[in-house]
Amino acid sequence: MESKIIEKVRGRMMRKMAVVEGNITTCTEKFSEDYEKFLNWYAEDLYKNKKLLEYYKGLLTTISVGDLSYLKETLRHHVEHLGDDILHGSLRKSSTNSFANLAHVLDLEVKQTVITVCSVMLSEITELERQ
Repeated sequence: MESKIIEKVRGRMMRKMAVVEGNITTCTEKFSEDYEKFLNWYAEDLYKNKKLLEYYKGLLTTISVGDLSYLKETLRHHVEHLGDDILHGSLRKSSTNSFANLAHVLDLEVKQTVITVCSVMLSEITELERQ
């Protein structure tokens, strides 16, 4: 049963990664076509998708261990600690570099997404365990 749950979770994560990788490819193509348009319309998306892909790769590594208890603990850990970063950390960065300030905000948005993804995965695992 545990291995079936892990395989379902792995499949869902692989699909999420494929979407993010597709977004990265699209943004990169836009960068090559017209830099100014890319900067105005796609730069934030590229940044966030690359950060999101880092988290997803880490989660996929955890999934690949094949230990459901370890996976659930890792998901809970992400929810708790990323939530702490958002709740107790600074929402604004005080850099003289405006791009660094923007990157900080985008990082917080990615953390919100990862918290949501991890929470949903935990709920799905709980539901699959009940079946």
